[in-house]
Amino acid sequence: MDSKILIRSYNESDAETFYTWYHDPRMSRFFRGYTHGMSMEQCKVAPTIFKYSVLMGILQPLGEPVGAVTLAPIDRVLPIYNVGGLIDPDFRGRGYMVELAKQGIDWAFNKLNAHKLVIKCLPDNTKMLKDAEDYGFILEGISRRSCFLDGRVMDEVVYSLLKSEYKYG
Repeated sequence: MDSKILIRSYNESDAETFYTWYHDPRMSRFFRGYTHGMSMEQCKVAPTIFKYSVLMGILQPLGEPVGAVTLAPIDRVLPIYNVGGLIDPDFRGRGYMVELAKQGIDWAFNKLNAHKLVIKCLPDNTKMLKDAEDYGFILEGISRRSCFLDGRVMDEVVYSLLKSEYKYG
């Protein structure tokens, strides 16, 4: 079956979509470091900051953005990336995040030549915990009191996947 989602690098034409997502309360609470959202100008210049770090998921054949995968480098020497993802609330529950995540993981290992990918999520996010394991990620442990969300400091569950363990590509 052909993929319903096409991924591509973020570009300036995505600024309005990202601006909307950053200011949607159903999504904005998860954007770390931008607790008050991003301005339209910040969204427009994001390509120069993000480069390959943000991959937009585009629903085919409509060409409509449904979500994004972020691949944020977390090491200055080794190509290790923290993987994040988001789906527009209007498109949730349709399996698009699974497809988007698989393509983002493949992009990281095959286009960015990542050595290791890391996923962090809250312990009560049981869907993400299961998905991480389904993608082949290995539980590394708990990062204690490492996430500030909703006015509280919380633990995060940490998973990782090495390129040598990757099975989809």
